[in-house]
Amino acid sequence: MPKTEKAVRLRKNVKVAGKWRWCPLATDSKGRLVGDVVLVKGRRETRREGRFAVFWKEAGKNRSEPAGTDFIEARAALRRRQARLNAQLAGVAMPAEPAGRDRVRLEDAADDFLAEVRTQRERKTFLAYRSMLRDFLESCAKAHLDELERPDLIEFVAYLKAKPRGKSSKGLSDRTVYNKFELLMSFLKSAGIRGLATRRDWPKYTEQDVEVYEREELTTLFERCNDRERILFKFFLSSAGRDREVIFTAWPNLDLKNALWHVKAKPNLGFKPKDYEERTVPLPDSIVEELRKWRKRAGNTFLVFPGSDGKPDTHMLRTLKQLALVSGLNCGHCRSAKGLSCRKHPVCDRWYLHKFRATTATNWLQNDVDIKTVQAWLGHSDMESTLRYLKAASARKPIVREKVNTAFAGLAT
Repeated sequence: MPKTEKAVRLRKNVKVAGKWRWCPLATDSKGRLVGDVVLVKGRRETRREGRFAVFWKEAGKNRSEPAGTDFIEARAALRRRQARLNAQLAGVAMPAEPAGRDRVRLEDAADDFLAEVRTQRERKTFLAYRSMLRDFLESCAKAHLDELERPDLIEFVAYLKAKPRGKSSKGLSDRTVYNKFELLMSFLKSAGIRGLATRRDWPKYTEQDVEVYEREELTTLFERCNDRERILFKFFLSSAGRDREVIFTAWPNLDLKNALWHVKAKPNLGFKPKDYEERTVPLPDSIVEELRKWRKRAGNTFLVFPGSDGKPDTHMLRTLKQLALVSGLNCGHCRSAKGLSCRKHPVCDRWYLHKFRATTATNWLQNDVDIKTVQAWLGHSDMESTLRYLKAASARKPIVREKVNTAFAGLAT
């Protein structure tokens, strides 16, 4: 590290024994500054009060400048001062910082954006944006929106690829990096910032083939289920519903006479269909009959599959993974972020709720339901999402196997 960088320090003014003192910030295990933890006579102490300042030595004199009360902005000021001192050492002129009281702080823009997302989008979406923005603020040295440049986006991708996952020292997966970058672009677009990233800057990932459950797997799984679990996961399979759509399905949403499932918003429960699009999905007669029987046993409940407390059951994935484990259906090769093996723990990556949806969508197409109809039943806003299932369905058709076998027989004589 250059001497100029070592000479620059970020300190926090906190009260020690009744007097205000400038104390150095503590660091975490990776050497990164921690905004609320300072060193007081060598001891780590949490101090949320106080203000920051940058200290350095220039031309033999001690210098300092205020850095506000916000850690993110203070850290950005530290990095800017380091860059300026390094540029002076190298004889490079640095442009003056833009002035103006109306400049929007990056952290303020993030907070305003999250407040809007929290009220208009699903909680899962809000949490995804919040996680992304925390990562971006951590990786970015800029304090204001108008300072953002293309290198800041490239640095964000590099930061994500190096970010540890649980006990693993590896960075985030390529698909996760892409998803976070896509969310960042949405945030910047909402702030009126466009054109920073070129097509080459977008992170790449390998599109995974659609995975489906095999008939034998489902038979084994259903045999292990109790009555509630069996009707629950058969409903996932027959309706091709998304996780939260099934969780929030209520009895008024089921037209058992006409074998229809209506996906409806429930503002009182905080549920909205994806893209705010309600839809109707036909159900097979076999599941309708089982739902009629379940209705008589369920009692006076509003939700079809409530938890034990009558509230939405948010543990359906955990239940599925536990069933897969006790049924002997785990692959035996998966490990969780905490290092748990799916040989003995319910962490197998092959078992997840969305796979029921993929299985049914593929089966619809394999049995010649037209793709526009499947798109409507799935609630896809674009055809591209539905086409992924068509690829899997085409490869699984019996006539395709016949053609492949015939072609091979003509070669292997």
